[in-house]
Amino acid sequence: MSEEPRGGARNRIAGDASGVVQAGHVHGDVHVHARPVARPFDGRVVVGDLPRRPAAFQPRTALVDRLAATAFAVLVGARGTGKTQLAAAYARTAIEDGWRAVVWIDATDHDSTALGWQRLGQALDPNSSDGTVTDVAEAAREWLEGAADRALVVFDNAVDPDVVARWLPRHGPARVVVTTTDHAIADFGTAIALDLFDWRESLAYLRERTGSTDEEGALRLVAEVDRLPLALALAAALVRRQRITYEVCVQRLRAFPVERYLPRHPGDPYPRGVA
Repeated sequence: MSEEPRGGARNRIAGDASGVVQAGHVHGDVHVHARPVARPFDGRVVVGDLPRRPAAFQPRTALVDRLAATAFAVLVGARGTGKTQLAAAYARTAIEDGWRAVVWIDATDHDSTALGWQRLGQALDPNSSDGTVTDVAEAAREWLEGAADRALVVFDNAVDPDVVARWLPRHGPARVVVTTTDHAIADFGTAIALDLFDWRESLAYLRERTGSTDEEGALRLVAEVDRLPLALALAAALVRRQRITYEVCVQRLRAFPVERYLPRHPGDPYPRGVA
């Protein structure tokens, strides 16, 4: 019989194993944390900081219909074109229709994305908080991959293609929506480009948001901010809060241009970006 190595330790394992520790001399307590296992979950779950419906929201029905017909959609466009609000409108519809899971993830960076998945894991199994963020996040993703149809995960404000690739569902019927300004990320799925409001949407937004029926003034204001949805929202807020006319708002924007509110960032195709 072979002799055990002096001062060492030997493990013999047949088949698959996890959570295995081999050590020589150990002083004190030893704790081994196995990776959480995705447990069965029969209820409905909604997770994440889903934006509420904004005042005077313009539904952009044709774009929402394209989202509904796409298994993996990437909403791509300049900052301030309404990507997040469009994804949120789709997510709210899924919630109202009783989908099994709706998960909203801040995909700005790796940590926020992993935390988004971890929140799903904790909602599915409160005891999962014993595991690491990554372990709980990966177990949650595995659950979603095996979930029945009518599940949706939204990666909002994705910046890094590597982060998106790391945390996307790898298989399964769940619907995926990504919002981004990066056209490289658009290659992950079916790109749906968002542009400016059209004139009808712009005028309807101002009318509903401010209550003003001054269409001529509204046309001048819409032209001044180039129909950019976020710029319109800021201008409408200025009109409402200070109780000024569209014409006065245009004058103030010319004196203190909207670029000062919404500085352009490198790569934006339009001269006005968003914060």
